[in-house]
Amino acid sequence: MALQGRWQFCALLVQIVVSGSNACGLSNVCVVDAQKCRDTRQTDFTNGEAMSSLLKSRRHTHTEFEFSMVVEGIDHRASDFEDRLYKAGCSDALIGVVKGVVVLDFSRAAKSFKDALATAMRDVRKAGGRIVRIEPDSYASLSDIAERAGLTRQAVSLFVQGKRGPGDFPPPTMRVTTESPLWDWLAVAQWLERHGKLSGKNTIAQAATTRATNFALQGGRQRGAA
Repeated sequence: MALQGRWQFCALLVQIVVSGSNACGLSNVCVVDAQKCRDTRQTDFTNGEAMSSLLKSRRHTHTEFEFSMVVEGIDHRASDFEDRLYKAGCSDALIGVVKGVVVLDFSRAAKSFKDALATAMRDVRKAGGRIVRIEPDSYASLSDIAERAGLTRQAVSLFVQGKRGPGDFPPPTMRVTTESPLWDWLAVAQWLERHGKLSGKNTIAQAATTRATNFALQGGRQRGAA
């Protein structure tokens, strides 16, 4: 493809893609990073080999990490709502508004989950946002555990009841007296990994980093309200 034609194609990706409406009447928006397209103007990939080499090198040094941020402090009704986030570096996030709450679903490439989370938080704050919470949440229901671990709900229920496995499944830590208790996801993930029921080398590190970050965010909000 000629350079001019390729740049024209990349320019089309800059457009905001509307992916449906929500309860607030505001559309979820996916913003595409045009900077990567602009970068390709510097190299003439005549036979595709240079492009293939570039993509392989990025895959070898970076991993795509997916997580969500609940954000406040940014008015989703403002005309420059999406632009502020895009210009601050959040071009790899799907922007949604749920019941008036801004939620950013990131898919960020980085050397580690900690780096991905730190840079995303930096970019959100650069846009003027205040981060309320990182998701997936540090606490998980029975269904959440099954989904995150790639197990059936019935299998997790049997672990909880001690009818399968060694019988020492972590007890719930919140809403213990209700029919929908919550477990500390980090403790559960560590248990599942010890017993060969959890795959993915980054899962434990992500759970630990998410919990520590949410505790720090909660502490900061409490000090701010004092």
